[in-house]
Amino acid sequence: MATTDLLGQVLDGQGWYCIVGLKSGTPKQEFVATLEEASDSIDILLKQNYDVYFACAKYETEGKRTQDNVKSLKAFWLDIDCGIGKPYADQAEGMNA
Repeated sequence: MATTDLLGQVLDGQGWYCIVGLKSGTPKQEFVATLEEASDSIDILLKQNYDVYFACAKYETEGKRTQDNVKSLKAFWLDIDCGIGKPYADQAEGMNA
């Protein structure tokens, strides 16, 4: 699956995409207007050995990845912590809860 296909499936077409690269030090965050720009940004960060993430919302304006700047959400997601030291021993237990 191409990066643009994945982002197009989980993010709405309206607003700004936010791509975040994490490596030691300060996170690198970039707002872009198109799927192609998002894909290019991801490729550049990966080549620089960043762990790359995308925000699960589209934003009204660039530069602010905050709740009050969210323009749209397309997907529903859950973060269920499983494993040693977590509320659930494994994924099956977490899903059943």
